Amino acid sequence: MFKKIGRVIRFLCLSTIWTIVLFVLSRFLMKLLWKFDVLSIKQWNVIVQYWNNNGVIAGFSDYMLFIALIIILVVWLKGIRKVNSINYVKLILKPLEYFSNRDIQKYENMDTHVVIKNISIGEKLTIEDVIKDRIKQEKASVVKDADSLRKNISQKIMQSKE
Repeated sequence: MFKKIGRVIRFLCLSTIWTIVLFVLSRFLMKLLWKFDVLSIKQWNVIVQYWNNNGVIAGFSDYMLFIALIIILVVWLKGIRKVNSINYVKLILKPLEYFSNRDIQKYENMDTHVVIKNISIGEKLTIEDVIKDRIKQEKASVVKDADSLRKNISQKIMQSKE
């Protein structure tokens, strides 16, 4: 229910703002081109009286005034629909998203390899030295495993004799 009320309030507010903007703009253009004020009742009465007295649309500027009045109505209705379909939160956050993506792309385009220079190792070892050290470590672990296995077996034998 609150969602529907919120949508109605949003629709009314945006439609009111669009209507004000459109009529201010159309009033300016109509005054500039035809010396006709869209919001003036006196000028509308002049048109109504002219029409009721069997007035005829005679010239090009009269046709253009009539078409402009119809276009204002069509633009108003289409504009209300368009203004209410825009996601304004997304529109407001668009610059933030642009700058965020720009920074991400800057780091994505960087080279992926790393160059390491001047790393010093305590002492230089040959491959043979590395292999000998590895063999010693493996032998020590095997000896430890065998010793622990022998101790466990001897303990079990002693326990079974008792």
